[in-house]
Amino acid sequence: MDHHICLACKHSLDTKHNNSYVFCKNCLSANYISSKSALYDNKKYFNQVYQKYSQKKLIKSRVFLFNIFNKIDIFLNKQALREFNNILQYSQQLIINSSKVTEIGFGSGAELIRYLKQGVNMFGIDISNQAVHNFKKQYPKYKNKVVCTDTLQTKTEAIYANALFEHLDNPDSFLKNSKQFLYGKSYLILRIPLLTSKYQYSLNNNFSDINFWKPCHRMLYTQKGMKILLEKHGFKIVKKASLPYFGYKVMNTMLKHGCEDIMELRNPMYEIKGVNSMYHYILILFQSLFVNLDCSDTIVIAQKKRL
Repeated sequence: MDHHICLACKHSLDTKHNNSYVFCKNCLSANYISSKSALYDNKKYFNQVYQKYSQKKLIKSRVFLFNIFNKIDIFLNKQALREFNNILQYSQQLIINSSKVTEIGFGSGAELIRYLKQGVNMFGIDISNQAVHNFKKQYPKYKNKVVCTDTLQTKTEAIYANALFEHLDNPDSFLKNSKQFLYGKSYLILRIPLLTSKYQYSLNNNFSDINFWKPCHRMLYTQKGMKILLEKHGFKIVKKASLPYFGYKVMNTMLKHGCEDIMELRNPMYEIKGVNSMYHYILILFQSLFVNLDCSDTIVIAQKKRL
């Protein structure tokens, strides 16, 4: 039996299972056990996906229908949305007001370019050569703002990472690196799928949540696990909000309908194998209004503790 420890709280995990999720009995976070590194698995996926889907376009009719049902879902969850948007706006203002910001794992570059066009002194790093190449090609004016690397190398006042932290199998190294290069008021802004379900899990569960994404999502943190990890590295959570994101609900419903391609493509508004007609798509959207999520879209704002 191999010995593993929880990436969040360092509690012992004993399992015979490779390539599966194991839940920590202490903080209840889900750890992915793999024989390969997160860097290897994620770099391979993202280099392939950006090359494979770089020319893929959204289907306008699906965008239109998704937005209609999303508005219905927003109405049904308006209190959670209000709290989430308040924290989102607060985080955006922190980024705008910072003298220098680094986005780690900028991916498609959509948020990075939006802030750059607003005049924010923002830089982006990513492990994907293809992501960096695509950004430089699309935005040659800002080609010096991005670099292919997996670590910070210059000082920054704020760090922003959207859909990155859950991909790491060495979050301790990430947080040590972040703390080393942060200066000033020093904010770490993370947007992650946080494990919020109240259900208990076992190794035999057949997970149907889009965020149990093998092998890319190495860790699904609970609030307890995230708090333990951040405080260990000298960060204090100052604000946090979660939202049961409708996109997660739709992708989960697609998985239940046997549309396995959504696990790779991860956008329900593209053409997905198994979605056979417009009626089928509308049915999926309707059913998604009643889905309970295991993971919620969460913004965590943490500040570096002063010595």
